[in-house]
Amino acid sequence: MKSGTGFFGNQDPLKFFRDAAKAVPTSFISTYETQAAYFSTEITNVEAGGKNPDQAWEDAVNQTNKTLRKRGIQV
Repeated sequence: MKSGTGFFGNQDPLKFFRDAAKAVPTSFISTYETQAAYFSTEITNVEAGGKNPDQAWEDAVNQTNKTLRKRGIQV
């Protein structure tokens, strides 16, 4: 993007994007989003698919524990 061809009207597009990026709000992405998604999926399975709630809970907990073990957290 930093070429001397005049394509950008002799402007520095990197400066434009760098300055614009400062105005973008930051957000926190939890490291537990994957585990939360397991429970969300199982709630949907119960509500829309008629899955047994006890089985759905057990499945979500098992999936969560499996993921945590893969990350080195013993459950």
